[in-house]
Amino acid sequence: MIVYISKKNIIFNYIGQIYTMGISILILPLFLKLLGAENYGIVAFFMMVQGWMTILDMGMSPTLNREIAANKGHFKNDYQKYQLLTLIKSLKIIFIVVSLCLVIVTFLYSEKISSEWLDYKTINNNVVNHSIFLIGIIVSIRWFSGLYRSAINGYEEQVWLNKFNVILITLKNPVSLILLYFVSDSLILFFYYQLLTSLLELLILSRKLKEHLPEYNGELPFFLSKRF
Repeated sequence: MIVYISKKNIIFNYIGQIYTMGISILILPLFLKLLGAENYGIVAFFMMVQGWMTILDMGMSPTLNREIAANKGHFKNDYQKYQLLTLIKSLKIIFIVVSLCLVIVTFLYSEKISSEWLDYKTINNNVVNHSIFLIGIIVSIRWFSGLYRSAINGYEEQVWLNKFNVILITLKNPVSLILLYFVSDSLILFFYYQLLTSLLELLILSRKLKEHLPEYNGELPFFLSKRF
């Protein structure tokens, strides 16, 4: 049974990665043609910032993944349940603080970032500043979602995760392209749509993780309440 599950997880991991890479390669020239070089440059900056955020993880998500993967069958007594919930709550607090800091920084320094980091001529300054602020919010939410992903992955839910990723990538890329083509090729519309999909991603991952977390009937400190 374990071998069967492992093979199934590996197969779905490959399917998910191939689909993600394939969509990214196919969709790039279409986005470039529809948005134009300067607008797509802002989108490329958005993707670069997402890559930078992985540095701030500092191994916290993989640590949670390994902790759950190594002990998922042993969270039986109250102490072990308490330890797991405490770890998740502690990491959540860190992620919330860092995410809020990023949002505040992009709000306060959006004009400075647009003028010193980005080179554009035809895009309105207000559009770029607004886009940078939205980028800060979106990246913060997606970075936060990474914590839930690692936890769910620790429960060996790779099949579910890859199915979810395929749907999510489809919403983020092909569907957003259709929206831009038929509604408006506005950069602001693109980022608001990405914000919507990011919020949906966070909500679904949060609910999925809650399905796996052990019930703890003991008394926890207020800030470690199991409700989140």
